[in-house]
Amino acid sequence: MKIFMDGANCDVLQHYRRLGLIQGVTTNPEIFGLFAVSKNPLDLLKKIVATMEEDFVFAQVAGKDVDTQVEEAKRLFAMGPYMVIKV
Repeated sequence: MKIFMDGANCDVLQHYRRLGLIQGVTTNPEIFGLFAVSKNPLDLLKKIVATMEEDFVFAQVAGKDVDTQVEEAKRLFAMGPYMVIKV
């Protein structure tokens, strides 16, 4: 069984990861709004990916149409081998 934490606070994620309690993180646009480190949500996602190292990071696309979602998904997936895209 794997446990994934829903959040974007890198300090909290790192704490639970070090304890071995989580094996990844799930995020969504609302969570990014709460923990934004800049106006660009990718800055926070990069920080989360670095924090989680070789654990899974689930990121949700925000586009409203299929073409936009596909392009977003490609950009997100390119951020690392442990990215999982939510549509």
